[in-house]
Amino acid sequence: MKSNLHLLIALIFLIGCEKNQPAKLSLPLGSVHYNTLSLRSDKLWYKKDSNEPFSGDFFEMSGNAKWSEGTVDNGKMTKWVKYHLNGNRKSKQVWKNGNLAGVQTKWHSNGKKFIELNYKDGEELSASYWNKKGKTVNDIEDARK
Repeated sequence: MKSNLHLLIALIFLIGCEKNQPAKLSLPLGSVHYNTLSLRSDKLWYKKDSNEPFSGDFFEMSGNAKWSEGTVDNGKMTKWVKYHLNGNRKSKQVWKNGNLAGVQTKWHSNGKKFIELNYKDGEELSASYWNKKGKTVNDIEDARK
């Protein structure tokens, strides 16, 4: 009993000492690599070896890190999330019927929000900006500081 307690304490200590690294990102089952897709002149996404508009999830890697992931429905992009090399999200874009829709967000590499754009039917309605410290600023130039 005493040795189990010592083992538990040692295990808790070791877990607490682990380096703070970005979480490993999982890939959706059945997803395809972004390089296997192409955007054609009809503005629809296809697998390069197919004449049918693509539906499903995709990913893109940079070394061992996920660079981006997204979803395409009947050839139309519906979601695309990109990542900084440190694993933090870089941007998230959402489409409806082929147009940007709803909140589009970008983040600084430190994880703080950078820009938030609101769209309806592909038209930008509003924009908000933050600097690298997370403070609200008036324009994109100040947000880059």
